[in-house]
Amino acid sequence: MKSIIGSLVLMIGLTANAGLLTVSGGAKKIEGVTLNQTAQVTGSDVNMTLVGAGLRAKTVLFVPAKVYVAELFTNDAAKYSRDNNALKSLEASSVTAIRLTFLRGVDAPTVASSYREALVANNVNLKDQAISQFLANVEKGGDASQGKSFVMLLVLTKEGGTKLYYEDTKDQVSVVDGPRALQQQILSIWLGASADSGLEKLKKSLLQPVY
Repeated sequence: MKSIIGSLVLMIGLTANAGLLTVSGGAKKIEGVTLNQTAQVTGSDVNMTLVGAGLRAKTVLFVPAKVYVAELFTNDAAKYSRDNNALKSLEASSVTAIRLTFLRGVDAPTVASSYREALVANNVNLKDQAISQFLANVEKGGDASQGKSFVMLLVLTKEGGTKLYYEDTKDQVSVVDGPRALQQQILSIWLGASADSGLEKLKKSLLQPVY
């Protein structure tokens, strides 16, 4: 796990031919999306294990729409709690990642709006500098398109903070430096208080083992 931060800082300059994660596929799928058993942080020796996956659906004009398939990875899978303590348990993981593979097109501002709703549901102050910067990066990033993925990689630093790497569907990576609490705030979108019934169902799925 040495040189995690040094390796990850290089990610900001990744080209379109590389991504934050190098994933290893498995035999299981959700809505045609292969669920990867493991993920390695590209350019480093940091390996993570898939600990949960599920479908994000949202009701639009009274019709449930399938939006994306989420995959949750951590470098310390043994400490992941498959209960109401799931979010808190990830504080023990120095590296975590959420990978969202979209089943339909969603414009970037709408994606950012959905994150805002979830953060507000978890009493996160949207005016906090790191949160505000993250949401701005999402809005400026590429729109979600079918078959493409967003990645949020969260690294707890030895200085007591969190580095949040965000990769959009254009394979562009932005970084936000925040307090340690930033890790829990971002992960609360999926594992905290659910902003709607679709996120509640997804959360339940993320608590179940996949492989």
